[in-house]
This record gives sequence, C-alpha cells and structure tokens, in this order.
Amino acid sequence: MYINNFTVSGFVGADSELRAAGQTDVLNFRIGNTSPFKKNGKDNETMWLRVALFGQQASQLQPRVTQGKQVVVIGELSQSKYTGNDGIEKTSLELRANSVQLVDPSVATTNANAAVDDEPTSDAELPF
Repeated sequence: MYINNFTVSGFVGADSELRAAGQTDVLNFRIGNTSPFKKNGKDNETMWLRVALFGQQASQLQPRVTQGKQVVVIGELSQSKYTGNDGIEKTSLELRANSVQLVDPSVATTNANAAVDDEPTSDAELPF
C-alpha cells in the first residue's frame, strides 16, 4: 500500500497564478512554513513549498489565494532536483493539493475563546 499524504499550514508568498492545462485549470502558488524551533542557535528557518491545485477548486480559490493569506494544504508531496545558477544541485518540493483551506484568524481566535468559556469552573461541575 502506498500512502503519501502531507498536510501543511503556511502563508502564501505571492498572489496565485491560474492557468489552463488542456481542459483543466491549474492554480500555482508558494507557501512558507516557519519552524518554531531554532536549529544550532540560528534563527528559525522557513521552508518554501510550491503548490499546484487542479480543477474547479483551482478557479474558485484563485481570487482569494493572495500574498499573506494563511492556508492549510493537504496533498501529495513530491521532490525534484535541479542545478542552480551557482552550479550546486538543489532540491525543490511541490505539493499536488487535494484540498486548500483558507484560515481566518479571527474565527480561530473566537473558537478558541469559546472553548475556554465552556470549561467547568469547579469539580462539582464535572460530569464524572
């Protein structure tokens, strides 16, 4: 059995580009995901992924996938190697998206606050 399912949350690096590939629309954009951990005392590193989304969802999301928007992408991860202008072999990561969700920070904050308000305030209120 082959499973290649990758989920990543990040910020769109530049406005998305929609193009036609035969009869199918393709939405291309890049997202950056910054690790919260420092590596060897250095600043946090940002990993950049190219994302390709196909079909109807691509054309529907294109106007809303803009620079700075936070997204959650689920899809299949692939890598390719190429030689950069400096002559060094490099690796590029691409995510063929099955799903792209736009994250609305105000909704996430509201939901988090609602969850805190619903917690029992004393042991007497616990159901067990």
